[in-house]
Amino acid sequence: AIQEIQPQGPYLFMGRCFGGLIAIEIAKLLRTAEGMKLGLSQGQKTIFLGLVDTYIRSGGASISDVDLLIGLFSELFGIKLSKEKLKKIEENQRLTYIFNHIKEENRLPENFGLDRMKRIFEVSKSHDRASTNYFPQPYPDTVTLIRASENTLTTLNNPTLGWDMQADKVDLLWVSGSHLSMFHHPHVEEIAKKLEFCIEQAEKLDLCRKNQTSTINI
Repeated sequence: AIQEIQPQGPYLFMGRCFGGLIAIEIAKLLRTAEGMKLGLSQGQKTIFLGLVDTYIRSGGASISDVDLLIGLFSELFGIKLSKEKLKKIEENQRLTYIFNHIKEENRLPENFGLDRMKRIFEVSKSHDRASTNYFPQPYPDTVTLIRASENTLTTLNNPTLGWDMQADKVDLLWVSGSHLSMFHHPHVEEIAKKLEFCIEQAEKLDLCRKNQTSTINI
């Protein structure tokens, strides 16, 4: 689908959280023979690869349903959820309890129903399982890691979230906000400015490399 729209590189990719894992795998496939098996052109350059709060969880434990529910919905809707209380509620009733709690607090957006909340939760669970089963191969280029300064995502002490062991180089950028709020005002404006600068620099570097190659060929 990517090469139907843009047959040749250079490419720029970015993914948030689990999407970052997808972005880096696409970048790898476009430059390797493995991608040819999927009908992709080999040797295509990615001049910018951005990972937003994406961390490596290979072989780690899955997040419990209760922790996932709290992580997803307490900050998203600005409500407080008790871990101990959720544990006592039947598993198939927890989402209904949270949904009703959000309604009682008048935090529920218009046209946001219980079915949508269930879809969000199920997708998040699938991403969580896939993340723990994902074992990345080295990426022989630079990744730009954008991290939220309010560290609600992980307790890892490594500021690069493990990407320094996988990528040739990691450019680490901090932005204000948390994992969920960083893409809302006013934090998203900060991300936009930093991305604009990074993309401009990547394009300038790529142009410089092309000019050097042209000079050598002459």
